Amino acid sequence: MYVVSELSNYGEAPVSFIFFLLTVTFAASDVLHESCNRTRFPAFCVKSLHFWSNPNQHSLALYSFHRSIVTGNATVFYANIYMDHRRRNGLPKTVEENRLFDCLTECAYALNRSVSTVEQARAFLDVDRKKTTTLLRWAASDVVGAGCVKQGGPVLAWIDKNDRKYKKLLRITLDLISLLKK
Repeated sequence: MYVVSELSNYGEAPVSFIFFLLTVTFAASDVLHESCNRTRFPAFCVKSLHFWSNPNQHSLALYSFHRSIVTGNATVFYANIYMDHRRRNGLPKTVEENRLFDCLTECAYALNRSVSTVEQARAFLDVDRKKTTTLLRWAASDVVGAGCVKQGGPVLAWIDKNDRKYKKLLRITLDLISLLKK
C-alpha cells in the first residue's frame, strides 16, 4: 500500500508540469494575439509569428525583425540564383526578357538594401527607438517602388510572393515596435 501512494506522488509532478507548460503557452498566445490584433495585418502576424513562445512584447518585436530579415534574405538569394541561371544559359535574349531581367535586378537590389537597413534598425532597438522606426520606414520605402514581377513562371511568382510577405513583415515589425513601452 505504501508503494502505491509513493508512486501516485510521482505521477502528480508530470501532470502539474504539463499544466504549467499549458499556462505559459496560453500566456504567450495571449500576448501574441493581443499584439497582432493591433497591427495592420493581424491574421498574417499570428500566422508568421506563432512559433515564438516567449510571452514578452519586446522579444516578439525582435522575432518579427528576425522573420523580416530571413524572408528578405531568402528572396534576394533566390532572385540572384535565378538571374545567375538565366545569365549562364545566355538569356535574356528578347526585349521582354531584358525588361523582366532588369526589373528583377532592381527588385533584388532594393530588397538587399532594405534588409541591410532592417539589420541596422534591429541594432538600435534597445538604444534609440526613434532611430529604429526611422530606419524601418526607410527600409519599407526602399522596397515599395521596386515591385517584383508577377508574371514569368513559378520562380518569379515565388519571388513576388515573398517580396509581398517581406513588406507585410516590415509593417508588422513597425507596429509591434510602436506597442513597446518606452
